[in-house]
Amino acid sequence: MDNTFSQLLKKLIKLNGTKLSALAFYIGYDISYISKWASGNSQPSQKHIARINSLLADFFAEEIVKHHIEGAFLYEFNLQESFDIVNRESIHTALLQLFNNAYHYQKTNNPVSTAPQTPQTYIGITNIHDFVGNTIIPQINSSLDDIEIYTSLDILDVVKQNKLTSLFQKCHFQNKHAAIHLCCNLERLKNADFETISKVYKFLNNNFYADVYLYDDEHLRNANIFLVHNKCALQYSMRADCAIDLCTHIRDAQQVLEIEKRLKEKFSLANCMLKPQHEVDFIKFRAFFYLKHNFILFPANGFEFFLPPETFTKICDHYRDRIQEQDPEILASLHSLRVTWEEKFEKHSVRIIIPQYNLMQYIQNGNLILGNLTYQTTIKEREEQLDRLSQCMQANPQIEINILSEEQFPMRIEEYNLSYYSNCRIAYFKKNRYLLSSQSNNIYYIDSPILIKKFDEFFNKLHEQPYCRKYGGREISLLLKRNKNLLSRIMTEAPSAEL
Repeated sequence: MDNTFSQLLKKLIKLNGTKLSALAFYIGYDISYISKWASGNSQPSQKHIARINSLLADFFAEEIVKHHIEGAFLYEFNLQESFDIVNRESIHTALLQLFNNAYHYQKTNNPVSTAPQTPQTYIGITNIHDFVGNTIIPQINSSLDDIEIYTSLDILDVVKQNKLTSLFQKCHFQNKHAAIHLCCNLERLKNADFETISKVYKFLNNNFYADVYLYDDEHLRNANIFLVHNKCALQYSMRADCAIDLCTHIRDAQQVLEIEKRLKEKFSLANCMLKPQHEVDFIKFRAFFYLKHNFILFPANGFEFFLPPETFTKICDHYRDRIQEQDPEILASLHSLRVTWEEKFEKHSVRIIIPQYNLMQYIQNGNLILGNLTYQTTIKEREEQLDRLSQCMQANPQIEINILSEEQFPMRIEEYNLSYYSNCRIAYFKKNRYLLSSQSNNIYYIDSPILIKKFDEFFNKLHEQPYCRKYGGREISLLLKRNKNLLSRIMTEAPSAEL
């Protein structure tokens, strides 16, 4: 048996894949209470425990039967010999006994302290790094509820210091909603070099599962706070080389709440330069994006451009019912997007930079992302798309394809999951939709001319590097002809590309 109330609750939540919001709604308590009970930071009051335990037993008995995991439940709690008949009623009875015993045990042997917790101070770069890595990060990773981080740290300092970057990399955000609110000094950003901006891109790419918000630091300069919502706050001192050498850990719930309130007030006054958005809210904007004349495109996942009109129509037809339910205007927006691409890509400057690995993956599996829709092109559709690309490039010499060789690229990235689109005045990033839930934000809208300029400079300079090979219309045509048989074999010998 799991001895404590918190251990039992946490194990049942994990076993059932329960969302805390659903459990909170069922028993009539705020989600923050459920989170604290599961983490062991607090317990239900003795006055209400009988009703709470009964409701918890009701909820989990229903979930266990609904998901047909009765056997897993019996095995997990070593109850195989205790049941003559396994049904909802018998599971409810067992759960109620488990919760009553666990609450009594925790109340007797492991009472939760309600006394204010004294802040602790850590001195020295290594000591602070070890403390955060061994205490704060595990607390974030083991949390069952959503994670929200607010910090006055400048992203330019974060990417400059490997120790800071590595701490963010240790956070696991895949199975929860996570938001990271960071700052950026505009004057320093103006002078940031190619290597620094490449590290900013890498930070966003590596923290793919979190929503990263970036703010002008005008109202947050020298605040020196790192705060995890409902958990703790760190007040730090930073040296000139961006290393943190003094840190105070604040755990008292009331103090953390007060610090968070004041910090959020400062963030509310700051201009948000990088804003996570959902594609459905963004897609109608995209047709207007392509009304400009010069484009920098970095498709990190799939290759949605130069699709034959028939393929575009087939995608829209395939998703027509779903689109109509979401927003009828999206279908018209997708049609406008196709027409705009055809017009603009025939006459204007288009620079496409594409990672070599991504290009080969797309040729092999045909997976692409069009707006909020995922689609797998057939072999015939990919062949027609490559032919159309060659024809358009020969008709418009302002189109160029730059293939990035990751083997030679000095900034090692295991996998590119963040695409970049810019018309030199408006820009945004797009996440790999295949790796996200349908509810997740997959767009970063850039609301800062300085930030757009720096990313444009980065990608423009990227295409000039020796590890980036440029192809014009004639070169692409020759390349496709020379490798026709190879490309055909890659497509046909890959797993089926049908919908």
